[in-house]
Amino acid sequence: MQSFAVKVKKNSAELVRQALRRLNLLNTGFVTVKDAISVLLPIVGKPSDQQWQLIKAIDPDASLLVADFQQIARRPKDIIEALKDKLSPSELASLPHSIDIIGDIAVVEVPEELKHHEPLIGNAILEVYKNVQAVYVKAGRVEGIFRTRPLRCIAGIPKEETVHKEYGCSFVLNVNKVYFSPRLLSERQRVVSQVKAGEVIVDMFAGVGPYAIRIAKATNAKVYAIDVNPEAIRYLKRNIELNRVQDRVIPILGDSRQIILSELINVADRVIMNLPTQAYDYLDAACSALKKEGGIIHYYEFTREAFNLEASKERLSKRIQELGRKVLGVIYAGRVKQVAPRTWQIVIDVKVA
Repeated sequence: MQSFAVKVKKNSAELVRQALRRLNLLNTGFVTVKDAISVLLPIVGKPSDQQWQLIKAIDPDASLLVADFQQIARRPKDIIEALKDKLSPSELASLPHSIDIIGDIAVVEVPEELKHHEPLIGNAILEVYKNVQAVYVKAGRVEGIFRTRPLRCIAGIPKEETVHKEYGCSFVLNVNKVYFSPRLLSERQRVVSQVKAGEVIVDMFAGVGPYAIRIAKATNAKVYAIDVNPEAIRYLKRNIELNRVQDRVIPILGDSRQIILSELINVADRVIMNLPTQAYDYLDAACSALKKEGGIIHYYEFTREAFNLEASKERLSKRIQELGRKVLGVIYAGRVKQVAPRTWQIVIDVKVA
């Protein structure tokens, strides 16, 4: 494709390139052409007299011409752009707007009306996200005590294990065998930022350790990380070593209620309950884990969009009081993420005595 260009000597090319960039003249959509003694720099249009004088001041032998250039291949900015010539307008409107990137694996939920286009959508995701090697589609709901979801590979290498990086921590995991949500990045940071030096934390549903390890890396807090899924604990142990927090994170396999009531009564300054489907039923264990003088519970649950957040706070406070603890106040309450139409995961941080 033809474009205006500035021909300059090779030894002055970089200075002229910088000047063209400052003048907003450099055309970054084309590949620069070079030979043994000169360089052709593509520009977006003919320079003004003043602009040309600035260029000539750098290279008096610079010349203006029209030349053929090769266009630089550009990745589409999103899957809508990648598929704009392959799907109908109504199909483009149905494309998923959110994609979970876990390490080099993408996980996406494809609506029923686009199921027959899954390979096309998967390849589009590979085209948009250069670091992604495998694309999996959600093939069911998060279910069971292990909180796993069936996934099916629709594009790329059918790999299940990856390394996800977050705030300087690395997490090895298998997307088909353990629960992990990159969408909780900001929520995890919110909790981590509250932990003070010397605290003892019980992470009741720790998974592969995103809360526990990030807390341990950020502070000298001690974290008891419990999970009932043997695969989660196996990866948690690997991640503890990988992030060098062996002296601060204690991995424990088993049911968190049983573990707390047998080993961890009155040890915690803070309890994390990131299991929205069952956290309410485990409040007795959370209260038992807190030190006698009390502490903070980070409580998560699912709620309908129209459901009053105040009602959730009242329900939680009432249950804690029934368990023999005193609620000193709600420190924070808010939405974490949307999990389905009109359904949200919420968090309530409550101070308990």
